[in-house]
Amino acid sequence: MSWDHFDDFARCVSARLLISLAADAPHVTTYHDGDKDIVEGSPGLDLACTVDEAAAKMDFMLGRSRKQLIEEGKSAFEWTGDRLDAVAVYRHAIEICMERTRRL
Repeated sequence: MSWDHFDDFARCVSARLLISLAADAPHVTTYHDGDKDIVEGSPGLDLACTVDEAAAKMDFMLGRSRKQLIEEGKSAFEWTGDRLDAVAVYRHAIEICMERTRRL
């Protein structure tokens, strides 16, 4: 779990989050505006708006079976490799910009 890293910057996530996902570990972190643009759809990731919500999500996560956590961690690792290498990050950012431009 990580909390309020780079909270003044939209669309900026802590390296802890990415390292955790890449290491096959499900993760709970703070939700900030724009975060969903970067990490939406990531298995193994829960975003929380309050400390109480984060604690509840951690309790839920820790209540899951070891097998479920391992499977979710593997999916997180695959998602990270597919989405967060430099080329994929730029491609994803351009897709978001194109989508938002079409809405204007």
